[in-house]
Amino acid sequence: MLPDPRGTADIRALSLLPGEPVRSRRTIASLIVIAASMLDREGRGGVFTFEQLLRKMRELLDPNLTLDVADVQAVLPDMGDYLAKARGGWRWKRRSRSRGGQPSRRLSGGS
Repeated sequence: MLPDPRGTADIRALSLLPGEPVRSRRTIASLIVIAASMLDREGRGGVFTFEQLLRKMRELLDPNLTLDVADVQAVLPDMGDYLAKARGGWRWKRRSRSRGGQPSRRLSGGS
């Protein structure tokens, strides 16, 4: 950006700081769930890597926000209801629950 004709530079042009970091564990957990379910759908239930998960999470973020690898790694151990470690990465746990909290019964074929 060109300097202001009055001799002062635009402060936005000088700001090289990255966007504001996402620090909320709840927000990071929500991003993990959304990104993992999207990767599961895209990969048709296959295994995805941590790098793929992180990339998808960053795609979901506002451009003015940043996501730190260490913050995501700190939340992952709490995601056992949604993610399972698999050979070569992670796998989405697809649990379908009925209203009472019990696993729903899916019927195959006709009624």
